[in-house]
Amino acid sequence: MWGSFHAHLLHTYEGVTLAALTGPSTLVLVGRVWRWRSHTIYVTDQQIVVEGGVLNYFRSTCRLDEVLVVGLERRFTQRLRRRGVVQITTRESSLDLGPLRHPDALVRLIEQARRETRPRGAAYDTVFEPTEDPDWWK
Repeated sequence: MWGSFHAHLLHTYEGVTLAALTGPSTLVLVGRVWRWRSHTIYVTDQQIVVEGGVLNYFRSTCRLDEVLVVGLERRFTQRLRRRGVVQITTRESSLDLGPLRHPDALVRLIEQARRETRPRGAAYDTVFEPTEDPDWWK
């Protein structure tokens, strides 16, 4: 009975009611799309490029031959949602990428690019050079 007496108020304040019901969910959706569209990660055969920003543009690069460790940090809730933070450590600095969707795929892609750019046998040639003296350990 009460609702039927005040139904004319809904027609009077239709725009305000619509904004109050759909406004918060629209703001959350726009914010997530904004963040999603504002960052891009490129993995090339020589470097990793992170660029983005909608209002303030930034670009960060990291050479693949300088990468020492590629790590992945995931909390329990992030594992459930298949998200995480990729941590790249170089000789000079570290770079955190994320939170990302499917970060393990990005880690595999970076590791594959690192394997393909590394010269075959280069690590062993410099460390284990044969000596002329066969009794060098004595």
